[in-house]
Amino acid sequence: VAGPLGRDPDLAELVQRLSDPREAVPLLIEGVKADDESVRHAAINALVPMREARELSLAGLATLLKDENAAHRQRAARALGRMGPGAAATVPALIEAARKSPADASMASALAEIGPVALPAILTVLRDAPETDAERLLGLLRGFGAPIVKSLALSLASEHPLFFRNAAVVTLKPTRGRIPQEAPTGQSDPLRVWTQFALARDIEDLRSLFPLLASGTATQSPFRTPLRVGLLDHDPIIGLPVNIECANAVRALGDALSLLGHRVEFKFPPALATLFGPFWESMQVLEPAIRFEQRTWMEQRLGRPCRSGDLTDEVLAIAERGSRFPRSEVGQAWELIGSAMSRVPDWWDTGFDVLVTPVTLEPAWLLGVPAAVKTGMFCAPFSFTGQPALVVPVAVTPGGLPVGVQIVGRHGDDEMLLDLGAILQEAVSWLERRPPTPVRVHGLIRVTVSYPTSDTSTFDHDYYLAKHIPLLNSTWKPVATSVDKGVNGPNAAAVHCTFETMDQFNAAMGDAGTGAVIADVANYTNITPVIQVSEIVG
Repeated sequence: VAGPLGRDPDLAELVQRLSDPREAVPLLIEGVKADDESVRHAAINALVPMREARELSLAGLATLLKDENAAHRQRAARALGRMGPGAAATVPALIEAARKSPADASMASALAEIGPVALPAILTVLRDAPETDAERLLGLLRGFGAPIVKSLALSLASEHPLFFRNAAVVTLKPTRGRIPQEAPTGQSDPLRVWTQFALARDIEDLRSLFPLLASGTATQSPFRTPLRVGLLDHDPIIGLPVNIECANAVRALGDALSLLGHRVEFKFPPALATLFGPFWESMQVLEPAIRFEQRTWMEQRLGRPCRSGDLTDEVLAIAERGSRFPRSEVGQAWELIGSAMSRVPDWWDTGFDVLVTPVTLEPAWLLGVPAAVKTGMFCAPFSFTGQPALVVPVAVTPGGLPVGVQIVGRHGDDEMLLDLGAILQEAVSWLERRPPTPVRVHGLIRVTVSYPTSDTSTFDHDYYLAKHIPLLNSTWKPVATSVDKGVNGPNAAAVHCTFETMDQFNAAMGDAGTGAVIADVANYTNITPVIQVSEIVG
């Protein structure tokens, strides 16, 4: 009817009048394949608004995506794109069609029109895709039109291991209030510590997303040179040792900034050195109080009291302790920590523009390893002060894992930090770095070299970290290395080296440079080291 009349709406109206519109779907699918352009338009226009027969029409169009005729596949994709979010069920078929015809942009266009509801299905396919195939599929994410959707796609896709094998990620903790935020799980946040933003491989994605989400304006011009930069390569807050890889990453970024013409000094806010006491005192009250609020939030949603299994027994015990603190004591704890943190930003008023610090005390550690003594407190102060902080992966461990560095600016300097990050990304080229293999946990070999202390033993920790550990890493090339400094126990120090296999460890022991590693022991201690070789089983 519609073809000869040339009036597309007539066919759609006729279909809607049928007692069972599903009967028309097979004929409409055939109409999509028709050579006559007016018939094709009429068929697509009739399929798009269907509600009663939506499931059947989606199935028919998904089948058409498998057609050998490229034109038929493109028309099916065009129809699905016009259906928008209602065509989300056909995302796997669109992706499969895109796999077979990577040069055909119609599938990516349809996915973009379907919108963000397509992302979970895309991510499901990505998780199961071979690495080379996943690389091509990531192009579909980049085909989404609006920058905000593109950045959302990259942020969601960061959970896929391919992203972490191919490159490290960058992120910005925005200035307090620049992006709308709320604390999770119903907990109070009087200091407005919580912020939300995104992870991305490419800092350009953060730069495109930030102005779309942020409110307010920058406190100063986006970028100026030279910047006055302070470097912090040790831990003045808790006083724990900083892994040599993390400290070297800070120094390397300092060198890069210096080469770019900025003024770099080993300086940091003196208020950081006085934080730990009030922070520790406050958290004795705040952690239980926050756990109590979280338990209450869960109980409101469960409609019953929390019990063992809903949360860990440890969290339930802490929450029960928090239920006993009066509101006044919790308020005083917030005031104490807020007062201590409020002095930190004063350092920026002395002429400094940015502070460069490690992100953690240790580079990336294996999943399942307790993280408390590896994390440190480099990031926490700036959540409390509300200053913007950019994290960039400027270095890698001997095993190829990224080492992050934090760059902190004044309130409102978000745009300046993102601009600086873009310059550093160009200078450091972290996008091109690809760790050789995904990291696994079970079956890895861990070699621990410990140094039992005694009344007559000596140990030079500075030499050990600055000289011996780099020598060990460059010779043995472990997947990961962590170093302990004895505080209370039988050992003055220990180093833990992780290898992929026992053969890799044996090869390290047989390396020509191992003799130099062993001979170097006498330069920092008179202790005979004890070696433990273990297989990681949990």
